[in-house]
Formats: sequence, C-alpha cells, structure tokens
Amino acid sequence: MVIENGTQYNNAEFKSYCEDYSIELRFTSVAHLQANGQAEVATRIILDGLKKRVEKAHGSWDDELLPILWAYRTTCKVSTGATPFQLDYGAEVVVPLEITHTSSRVQQYKLEANEEGMRLALDMIDEIRDEAHAKIVENQKRASYYNLRVKERYFREGDLVLRKIEASGVGPKGKMTPH
Repeated sequence: MVIENGTQYNNAEFKSYCEDYSIELRFTSVAHLQANGQAEVATRIILDGLKKRVEKAHGSWDDELLPILWAYRTTCKVSTGATPFQLDYGAEVVVPLEITHTSSRVQQYKLEANEEGMRLALDMIDEIRDEAHAKIVENQKRASYYNLRVKERYFREGDLVLRKIEASGVGPKGKMTPH
C-alpha cells in the first residue's frame, strides 16, 4: 500500500494492523511530483494544450480542460504505440464525432458482440501492455546507441559559453528577440 505521508498512518497501531494482514506499507510525498518525470511530461502537454486553447477562448480555461484531457487520453503515443485509454481499458475509445456522424463502427454495433469483444480485449490487456513496454525498451536502446557518440565537454569557471538570452532569464523574451 502506497499512501501519502500523514500522521494518522504513521503510528504503531496502524503499522501493527498492516503487519497482521501482510500489507507492505510505503510512504510517499505527493507534494514533490517533480521527482516523477512522467508527471512532468503529462503536465507539460496538458499545459501546452491549455495555453493554445485559452488564447482562442479568451480565458475560461476550465471549459477547455475536459477536451484537452480527452485528447491526451485518446491520442496514440509514439513511445508506446498505444493510447493511454487503450493501456487502461484494453480497447480503443469511440470518439463523440463517430456517434454524431455515424461511422461504420457505430453502425455495425451489436450489444452481444460488443460484450464479447470487451471481454476479449480485457483478456488481451496484458499483451497490449507488454507490447507497449517492449516498444519503450526498444526506444531506450535506440537512444542509448545515439548517446554513445556524444562527446562529453567539461566546463570550468571562467570559460566563455554562448547561450540564448531566454535561457539567462534577463532581457526581452519571445521569438522576435535577438539571440
């Protein structure tokens, strides 16, 4: 069991209860999600989507959040070759546009066949996740191959380094400013 650090769980009585039922107790800090790279990437993607949509909608970010989350969950990721929805539920999602503009998948829908297909998809979910994991490992191997050719450079204090103005945090920012 992984729980957030809380004083109500960090006492002898609760620890003995967990030991009695063979529950492995681990404490984590939810306040420091920066330690989890996946959380950072997902947050960055969602925030980028919000920035683009909120500029067009002139505010009201809360109205734009659900479509952005929907798009994130239903877009195929290059790293896994599957959508997050597919990795969770084992099936592809039906996009609302397919329902309003009846697609062949919606026209051929039969309840009995769908239930059988969903059971089969749930049976195959481990294979889908294994394939996604294998693709991630393959991508990591490919990246490590290219990283072998990178030449390391070491800098010492006093070395002159060319850097962008934006990276320094000083001066004007934006794509029209000088580098």
